[in-house]
Amino acid sequence: MRSISADPKRVRRSRSSALSRVRLLCIALPLLPLLSAQRATCAPRAFDVEELRDEGYVDERQERSFGSFSHTLTALGPGAVLHGLGHWRMGDEGGGWALLGAELVGLTALTSVALLQRDASHRSTISELGVSTLSHLGWGLTIGSWVLDVIGAYQGGLTFIQEREQDRYAHLSLGYRYVEDPGASLTHHIIARHDVKRGRFKLFTELNLESKGQLVGVRQDLSFRLTPRAERASFELSLGLKGRRWDWVESDTTQLSLLPYLSWELPLRGVARGLTHTTIYQRAGYGWEGYQSPRAERIEARGDPDALTLSERVTAGIHHSRGVLLLETGLRLKLYQDATLSIGYLQDPTSDIERSAWGASIWGLNELGLISNEGLWSGELVIRQTPLIDFIVEAQLGARWSTWLTIRYTLGRRET
Repeated sequence: MRSISADPKRVRRSRSSALSRVRLLCIALPLLPLLSAQRATCAPRAFDVEELRDEGYVDERQERSFGSFSHTLTALGPGAVLHGLGHWRMGDEGGGWALLGAELVGLTALTSVALLQRDASHRSTISELGVSTLSHLGWGLTIGSWVLDVIGAYQGGLTFIQEREQDRYAHLSLGYRYVEDPGASLTHHIIARHDVKRGRFKLFTELNLESKGQLVGVRQDLSFRLTPRAERASFELSLGLKGRRWDWVESDTTQLSLLPYLSWELPLRGVARGLTHTTIYQRAGYGWEGYQSPRAERIEARGDPDALTLSERVTAGIHHSRGVLLLETGLRLKLYQDATLSIGYLQDPTSDIERSAWGASIWGLNELGLISNEGLWSGELVIRQTPLIDFIVEAQLGARWSTWLTIRYTLGRRET
């Protein structure tokens, strides 16, 4: 028999190859669970551009352009009659129909108010509240749907990186307030604020000090979010309690108010294409307001009404205690990555700014006795200066006006 002898070089190569395989296997075995988990979590998936945009992702290579100027003109001109024309021009028929539907609902509410106000002979407190609420909602939907059409047509597909809402935060603010009132000297105020959020609870506290020490005011707002927390902005419903105490030192007069309210806000991301960064919010409540003036009551008890000032006569008279209705409707719009604008219409009898008739007086509806509409326009512009510091400009406009200039500091790290 012929013996078979192995080649020494081939044997050495096979042994070296076997040892390399064993070493590689020893290294890969501990990493096998990690690699398999990474493969499971990072499985490839095809995403649609609109889906990515709804999730808040932005492709930095994508051109961030505003909407068409002709679409904006369409929303401003013909769109003032038929709300939603700007979105129809953009090709967003769903958004156009939604805005037109909001306009029709608002006009229906205003028509109901006009019919109810014609018969004022059997008007009760409940009917007054119903008329005020319908009027507020009617004007909000009618004017708001037009404003949203203009905003959406102007913004088009403008996108920003979405920020995750903080679940725990606290702010400390210092500012200055000016109140335009020629008949009073209480025009310059120093404002200190503190607001904190813990889970579902929010607490806002404001101290208002008039520069000459003639007025000291404290305002608090406690709310509880009823809806669960979502990863991205979604419908939010809250129950709150608003309290206020205003002390006029010279006249020895105190104003107290307590208003429970219900509020909600809804991002309009899915309503129309151009409203990706727009949120509508609303608040409604009914509570109590009262005045306490020991000096006025003592003078009135002595039978010397001439010694009372006009404000003291009011506090000692018919406005000593009454029920008040709180209504607010507004839009919150993200202008740029670091700037947010809020515009609202407010009916709050406890405010120290005198209300004025809006909208209905322009078209002569107040003079005809059809629709009465009195309230305040409010605005707030928040500009982020650094990750921890914000600059805030606020304003209220009625028969008079008032403005706030505030610096807000975030206590703790801002999460994004």
